[in-house]
Amino acid sequence: MIDEKQILTLHTVELRHVARGAFIDFRGRVADHVLSETDFAFWNMADARVDFQLSESTRREVAWASHNGIGYQVRRPDTKHYFKDRSLKYFGALLRTPGYVLPVVGRFGLRVQCFMRSRLDFEALFGRVSTHFSFSEQAAPFGGRLVDIGPVVVVKRGKVDVRARYGPLSVAESTAVLQNLEAAEPPGVGFFLDLDQSMTDLGSLSQKQVASSLSDLDAAAWEVINKFASVLE
Repeated sequence: MIDEKQILTLHTVELRHVARGAFIDFRGRVADHVLSETDFAFWNMADARVDFQLSESTRREVAWASHNGIGYQVRRPDTKHYFKDRSLKYFGALLRTPGYVLPVVGRFGLRVQCFMRSRLDFEALFGRVSTHFSFSEQAAPFGGRLVDIGPVVVVKRGKVDVRARYGPLSVAESTAVLQNLEAAEPPGVGFFLDLDQSMTDLGSLSQKQVASSLSDLDAAAWEVINKFASVLE
């Protein structure tokens, strides 16, 4: 299996809720409380939103709260548990802000963009992935030889809607992905996964329910990542 250090991810969790006009006058209290309970040291207020960063110079780890949603994002988390632990800490601080009530949630989503570097060259990696997932059969209607692929898969898993795009990347194709991850590593052959999981029409959620839902989605995301990683090396 690929070494965990070779797996670079961008995690984004967002809860979209019923718009709440009163939040505009409540932003200062939210900012003060979140800063007092987390290590976010920089914040910015604009329009109907408060944004948080660890420092003014980096956006590697950010969070936000607005009149119609709350969220957290981290690029290249240090460990598998970093995203879950840090996002739950932020949401906990936000939801404990005196007077803050999370409005009815319309969508709870977790998107994970993942790049797994490979020691294989592109043709060897493509061959392995194509064989394992029987991609070659998809070329049959076109009467040619499959040379690249990036399928989009849409799945319903219980109450969770799953949309995923994945496939091997050449050195040139990996450049944009690594730039989005703000990774210092040079471009290289690898495998890309863009996994979006979401639940809708959830109603009112307690802090405990938010934590449970986020933990479940995060565990499911890593299960998918690990399945792909086991095939690649």
